[in-house]
Amino acid sequence: MEKSKLIIGISSRALFNLDASHEIYLKDGLEAYQKYQIDNEDKTLEPGMAFPLVQKILNINSFYPDQNRIELGISLEESDNLMEWTKLEGEMKKSIPIPDTKKFYRFAFD
Repeated sequence: MEKSKLIIGISSRALFNLDASHEIYLKDGLEAYQKYQIDNEDKTLEPGMAFPLVQKILNINSFYPDQNRIELGISLEESDNLMEWTKLEGEMKKSIPIPDTKKFYRFAFD
């Protein structure tokens, strides 16, 4: 029997509350937006509307302890105006086993 996958795409603006930076972009333009992002890059983002949904989805793993893995996929998109995005060729995918010893995990990029 073939296993099926659930694939969910969630924007960063839905996962985290980026209302302030988006408002700066709309009102003051790209340069002000970029400055705001750089000035605030070390601050922890507040959860957005989709954050509780992601937590609940990740909790599904607890029902399948023998299959405790997470699959990550990263792709790159480009834009000339921050409104319309085009996906570039290439994608990174990785399947990572999740140990049963911790309750919380976070993604970190090097």
